[in-house]
Amino acid sequence: MSVDKGNEYKVTWTGKKSDPEPQRYYDWMLWKMRQVDNEETMMQERNKVTVTKTVHIEEFPTDVLVGELYNRIYDSIHDEEPRSDRFLESLGEYEKDDLRQALTNLVDNL
Repeated sequence: MSVDKGNEYKVTWTGKKSDPEPQRYYDWMLWKMRQVDNEETMMQERNKVTVTKTVHIEEFPTDVLVGELYNRIYDSIHDEEPRSDRFLESLGEYEKDDLRQALTNLVDNL
């Protein structure tokens, strides 16, 4: 409560500015559903725990590295929106396809 010149005002703070309640029933229902979704999202965000672990590339088995390299090359060739990769972007399509084929042959011959 705040008091100013003898007048009493009720003050509520929600931590963020919320949208005013709509007047029409249908709009109010949509607004209310968004409020519930926002509250659930905020609760989920509060319960999240982030763990960061630094690893060295030597900790990954070679087959995992080869698989990742194959996936990156395949993505660079075939995906409409490939991941940004300066090395693969510097290669031509034939060079990338040669690398992909070599990795396929390597895995198939194991």
